[in-house]
Amino acid sequence: MPYQTAVNRQSSRILLLQTVDGKTVIVVEISEGRQRPYYIKAFGRDGGVYVRVAGTTRLADEYMIKELLFEGSNRYYDQTLCTGLNITDDDIDALCKAMKEQAVKKCSDRGTESID
Repeated sequence: MPYQTAVNRQSSRILLLQTVDGKTVIVVEISEGRQRPYYIKAFGRDGGVYVRVAGTTRLADEYMIKELLFEGSNRYYDQTLCTGLNITDDDIDALCKAMKEQAVKKCSDRGTESID
């Protein structure tokens, strides 16, 4: 077997064996766990994490790997505090205005009622 993966036997089960291009492939179902991301051990975490996107399997980028690490510890990247960042009321007002403009644009693009 050219690649080894770190898979907990209690959280996985072999579904079937298939022959593809004359080679036997083991199809394994791996239950979601808390020690994400899962990765191909031979490639390491930086080069062996793959994700499913729109029916395709793709190599995870650095941001996705960080997101998976956060989720594995029951935290989320977009909920992390930014220390040293000073936000003013004007900043919040500008963000709210930009979000409303975007929402109104989306509504008009879809032909739905305005949210004014």
